[in-house]
Amino acid sequence: MSEIAEQANEAKLNFFTNISHEFRTPLSLILAPLESIRQNPKLPLPLKQNLEFINKNVLRLLRLVNQLMDFRKIEHGKMKIKATENNLGDFVKEIAEEFRTLAHKKNISFNLLIKERMLNVWFDMQMLDKVLFNLLSNAYKFTNEHGFINISVSKDTITQMAVIKIEDSGIGMNPEAVKHAFDLFFQADEASLKGTGIGLALSKQLITLHHGTIELKSEKWKGSVFEIRLPLGAAHFATDEIDEAGKDSAIQYDDVRIYSVDTETAAIPKDDGEMSGRSSTPSKEHSILLIEDNADMRSFLRLQLENSYEICEAENSSAGLNMAFDIVPDLIICDIILPGDSGLAITEKLKNDIRTSHIPIIILTAKIEIENQLESLRLKADAFITKPFNLQYLHEMINNLLRNRESLKEHYTSELPTEIRTGVSKKIDRKFLNEFAAIVENNISNENFTVENICREIGISRVQLYRKLKALLGMNVNDYILNVRLQKSKYLLTNEDITISEIAFKVGFSSQAYFSTVFKSKFSCTPSEFKETHKP
Repeated sequence: MSEIAEQANEAKLNFFTNISHEFRTPLSLILAPLESIRQNPKLPLPLKQNLEFINKNVLRLLRLVNQLMDFRKIEHGKMKIKATENNLGDFVKEIAEEFRTLAHKKNISFNLLIKERMLNVWFDMQMLDKVLFNLLSNAYKFTNEHGFINISVSKDTITQMAVIKIEDSGIGMNPEAVKHAFDLFFQADEASLKGTGIGLALSKQLITLHHGTIELKSEKWKGSVFEIRLPLGAAHFATDEIDEAGKDSAIQYDDVRIYSVDTETAAIPKDDGEMSGRSSTPSKEHSILLIEDNADMRSFLRLQLENSYEICEAENSSAGLNMAFDIVPDLIICDIILPGDSGLAITEKLKNDIRTSHIPIIILTAKIEIENQLESLRLKADAFITKPFNLQYLHEMINNLLRNRESLKEHYTSELPTEIRTGVSKKIDRKFLNEFAAIVENNISNENFTVENICREIGISRVQLYRKLKALLGMNVNDYILNVRLQKSKYLLTNEDITISEIAFKVGFSSQAYFSTVFKSKFSCTPSEFKETHKP
C-alpha cells in the first residue's frame, strides 16, 4: 500500500512538474509584450494601474513555477552545483542592497554587519542568491513598519564554517511551525502566514547541495532568525561540482523582481489631485471598508471602487474590527484568511454587536469549500464571492446590498417614527430601534434631553449612534427627536383638551413661540390652525 501511495504521489508531482514547464512559455509570452506596453509614456492612468497589477502577478506565477521546477530537479538529481570562490561578504552586501529601497518604503531598520571582510567561500552564486532572496523577502513580508531586519556575515573558527544570519522582528512562528518550516508544501497557521510551502523547502535543499546547513529559531510575535552555515574550502565538493573558471557564475538578478514580488505593492501612479493632497472627486454617498491582508488586492479593489464609494482599508482583523466600530461603514468586504481572527470570526462579532449589526458584509475569498460558504451564511454574512471573481458581479452585488438596505429603511419608519414596524430583517437591529425609540419617548417632555443622554443609556458613542441611525432610518438623531416631538404634538392637539402652551412644554419646547414656528415650518400651518381643522 505504501508503495502504491508513493507511486501515486510521484505521479502527481510529475504532473505538476510537467504543467510547470508548460506554464513558462505562456508566462514568457505575457511578460515580454507586457514590458513593451508598460514603457509607453502615453498610457492613460487607469490602464497603467491595471498593467502594474498584471505585471506583478505574472512575476509571482513565474517565481512559483521556477521554484517547483528547481525542487523537482533536485529530487531527481538533475540540479548540479557549480561552485566558484567568492568573497561572501561582498556577495551578501550586493544582494542586501537590492532591498534598501523596500526597507525605506516600509520604515524598517535594515542593517548589514560583515565581520570578516575577506571571507572567501566556495558556493554556487545562482543557488545562494535564490536562498538569500527568498529569506529576505520572507523577512520583509512578515515584518511590520518600524521593525528591523539584521544580516550578519561571520566566520566560525572552531568549525571552520562561514555563517550568514538573517534576523527579523516579524510576527514569528509557533513551535509547530518551526518544526515543519522546511517541509515541502507545509503552511503555518492560516491566521498569520500564507504561502505555497515551497520556498523554504527549496532553500534547504540548495544549502544541502553546498554540504551546509540552514536552521531556524523563532518565537511567536518575537521574530525569527535564519542561520546558514557553509563549509570553508573546496574539499567537500566533487570535482564536477567546482567551476574554477567561473563561467557559470553570473547571477540572474531577474530574481530581484521575482523573489521580492510578494514584499511590496505594485507601483500605482497617482494623478495630480492625489499628489496635491486634494480629492479629485466629490464626497461619496456610501462608504466601504476593505478588510484584506494582501496589499495588492486592497489596492486593486480600492482602484475599482473609489470612484463610487468612500474607501477605508484594514490589513488585519484587529484593525478591521476597530475601523468597523469607529467609522460604521455602509458595507464591508472581508477576506476569510487574515492575520489574527478569521474573516468568519469578524463577521460573527460584527453581526452580533448592536453598533454594526446592520452593516452588509461580503465575504471575498480564495477558499471555495462549501463548508466555508455555509458557515458564512450561518454567521449572517450577506454574500460569499470566491476568487477569482467577476468585477461586474462584485459591483452589482454591492449595489444590490446597498439598495436593499435603503429599502429596509421604509420598514423601520412610519408616519410616527416612534411606531417602528416589526418587519425588520435582523432581530438585533429591531431591538436597537425599539430601545432607541423608547428612550426618546420617555424623555420627550425634557427640553434638556440631548444625544449624549441616549448614548449613555444605549452604551455607544455619538458617532456610532449617528451612523447607525442614518443607516437604519435615513435621518440623524436630532431630526428624529424633532419629528417625534412634532408627531406627538399633533396627537395632543387632536386628542387632548389642553392649551397650546401646555402642549409645547409636554413635547419639550421651552417656549410656545418657538414651538409654533417649528410646527408651521414642518406642517405649513400653526398649531392653532391645525387644532381648529382637526376638531373631533
